[in-house]
Amino acid sequence: MIRSAVTTVSLGAMLAILATAQSSPFTISNGSSAVHVFPTIIIHAAAPPPAGPLIYHGGPVMTATNTYAIFWVPPTLQNGKATSMSAAFQTIQKNVLADYAGHGIDNNNTQYYQGSTSKKYIQNSGQLAGSFVDTSAYPASGCSDPATPGNCITDAQLQTEIERVMTLKGWSGGLGKMFLVFTSSGEGSCMGGAQCAYTTYCAYHGFFTNSSAQTVIYSNEPYGNTSVCQKPGNTVAQWQSRR
Repeated sequence: MIRSAVTTVSLGAMLAILATAQSSPFTISNGSSAVHVFPTIIIHAAAPPPAGPLIYHGGPVMTATNTYAIFWVPPTLQNGKATSMSAAFQTIQKNVLADYAGHGIDNNNTQYYQGSTSKKYIQNSGQLAGSFVDTSAYPASGCSDPATPGNCITDAQLQTEIERVMTLKGWSGGLGKMFLVFTSSGEGSCMGGAQCAYTTYCAYHGFFTNSSAQTVIYSNEPYGNTSVCQKPGNTVAQWQSRR
């Protein structure tokens, strides 16, 4: 359930973020691309988000919520230890994504739009359009996440996985779709040098252009770590009461 809360925030933020996003302390880059992060508790406290509404900078806006869940869970991590991701965990994520469109939380995004004179507003619409459990092995650890020694996926490796699954499943990209990748407990990731899961972020979203020249909007969803991704005192019961 805690991971579901993180997923919902990450998804909601993505819908309101423009392709030419406004400057934010939660935007990080690896030199070739930039993503927007859901920060850890410590990072959030040190650099709270800017006040005021989002500013339209002239780019395209994601106006619908058609999501695709990729559960990337091979038998082992790169260091040989067993992965961990229960069927119940996967069901919760799919339920959250299926319920998001049409929910009151998504209504928050309908105030944002594309265009200046003829405005195209975000719609509270969409669906969970597909899901897939990928048991293919993780690639050799391409980065160094201090929270998960020996087990780390780079942003480039994540993008490769997304495109591979899209090809396998016949899924296409576009501004009305978002691909969320959930990885095993014990598997970390980094976006550039020291910007890593569980130290800088709990999740992030961004976009890239695939080999078919399609825009692919995606989200990196490391397995939830409540010690760094849940505010103290913010229990599951309290979160459920605010739904």
